[in-house]
Amino acid sequence: MWLDGWAKLGCMLLFVVILLIIFVIWRRNTTPIVALSSVLKGTPYENYLRFIYAQSLHETGNFESVLFKRFSNPMGMGVPIYRKSFRNGEWRAVNGEVFSTYSSVRNGYKDFLEWMKYSKMPADLKTCKQYAKYMVKKNYATDPLYYEKLVNRCENG
Repeated sequence: MWLDGWAKLGCMLLFVVILLIIFVIWRRNTTPIVALSSVLKGTPYENYLRFIYAQSLHETGNFESVLFKRFSNPMGMGVPIYRKSFRNGEWRAVNGEVFSTYSSVRNGYKDFLEWMKYSKMPADLKTCKQYAKYMVKKNYATDPLYYEKLVNRCENG
């Protein structure tokens, strides 16, 4: 009888450990495209998936940047002053720029969606060129070649 109680407890603990392992594997294997599509689903910007994903690839150097890997920032988001944000901290790069950090890539994309709403981004842009033009107009990046780079990434992968 006493062993039955310990055996049950052991089985329950093993079950919990297995669930935790599955959760960790699932969370690490959630790809940026899955995170982005889940954030955009049901929003006016759902059709911008291709544009935003291309921008995310550009901003993170194909998802290899320190900002993406260590701080879950898929869009190169800085630290907002006036708008709501999903960030959980900030990181200062060696060049002095300050970026938002996130608990997950999904929260990074949610913050970008919040920026889109805050900046009153139109929901009817049809081409990557229109999207890139809007990003430049809103001073999203400081790179003078941002428009060309974003359009090239969007059109050529």
